[in-house]
This record gives sequence, structure tokens and C-alpha cells, in this order.
Amino acid sequence: MTGVCPRHADAAAVGRCERCGDHLCQSCSVFGCSDASCPYRTLDGGEAWAVAVPWEARDELGMLSAAAHTWRRALFDPWRFYAGMGDPRPGALLYGALVGGTSLGAGFAWLAIGDEQLAAAPLLLVLLAAPFAAHLRLLVLAAAGWIALSWSGRPPSWNQVTRVTGYAASTDLLLGLPAVGWALVPFVSAGFRALGYRRALGVPWRWALLAGVGPSLTTGLLVLGTYAVMLWLAG
Repeated sequence: MTGVCPRHADAAAVGRCERCGDHLCQSCSVFGCSDASCPYRTLDGGEAWAVAVPWEARDELGMLSAAAHTWRRALFDPWRFYAGMGDPRPGALLYGALVGGTSLGAGFAWLAIGDEQLAAAPLLLVLLAAPFAAHLRLLVLAAAGWIALSWSGRPPSWNQVTRVTGYAASTDLLLGLPAVGWALVPFVSAGFRALGYRRALGVPWRWALLAGVGPSLTTGLLVLGTYAVMLWLAG
């Protein structure tokens, strides 16, 4: 990509704004287009981003940078994040599995501190299994949410539901908190999924809440089951 970023003259362009066509450097591709007249700069009264979901531009931004920016937006600015997601693109479940798996492994490590039985578990095996357990949890959540939303009168596609579910897994980092994380995640993630269904898919709030909160009862049992498997591995 040839060209120079209009905001940062010493930075090479890595792409163009999808709306106005301006050149964007790596920083601007994450934080927003520099053209004040660009129609993508405003969303709900605030400045929008040139790349709505950085994880979906991870080839250009780098995996760690894209994951970090996606996590920050999904967790701290979800109102704008879900409203500006646009058309479904692949990668959301991979993001959710990586975040959830990392958090699940960290949560197990916290539990293992001071617990001789857990400390004796094959840690490498647990860490390798954590992303698969997180992915299974996301699939259960997405399936339950899709079934619930299918009765809303505005049935979404499977890709739309998995996209919201995957990025709502940003809350899974709470699994790494000692003691309280495992209890908080089902409730916090339920709220973020409900908000995502409402903002990204436009379904009524009652259906968004049903699809977001209902599956948490199911996944709560799955989390307990995962913990039981960890105890079994430790034995």
C-alpha cells in the first residue's frame, strides 16, 4: 500500500478508510479516520472507528494489537462497538476461545495456589484443554441464543449470533480473578450478550435479554463441569 497518512505525515499507509477512501496508518486504522468530513466519524454522536472490529483486521494490525484493541472496545465501549460491527465476518469464535482459554487457565492457576491437589494436576494438559473448553462454551451459548432469537420475529443468522457471542467473551478475563471471577462471568457475559444482540441485531430488548441471560444458566453448569474435570485431572 503506497501513500502517506494525512494525520501522521511520517507514517506509511497500511490501508484506506472504507467510507471516505483516505489513507490510514496503523494507528489511525485502529483509532479512526483523520478526515473530519468522513461520514464514518460519527456514530451516536461520537467519533467512530475506521476499523470497527480490530480483530477482523489482525493480518494488518498484528494479532496481539488487534486482540487488545478489540477487548478494550468490547468491554469499555460496548454500546458503540456492537452498533458499528457491520456485516458478519469470521474470527469471532476464535477470539472468544483465545480470551476464554487464557482466562480459564489463569483461573485454574489461581485456584491451584495453596491447593496441593490442584497443584499436582498436569498443568500443561490443563492449559492446552482450556481453549477447547472455552470454545465449547461459546458454541453452547451461541446455539441457545440463536434458538431463543429465532422466535423473536427477526431471526438472525448463525454467523450474526456467533459474532456477538464471540466478542462478548471479552468479559471472560474475569475468570482470572481469584475466587469471585468464576461466579461473576456468567452474569456479566449475559448482560454483554444481551446488549450485543440489541445493538448489533436490532432485536427487541425482551428477546435480547432472554437470549443473553437464559443460556448463562446452561453455561454455568458447563463451567462447574469444567472445574470438576480439572479436579479429576488433579486426582
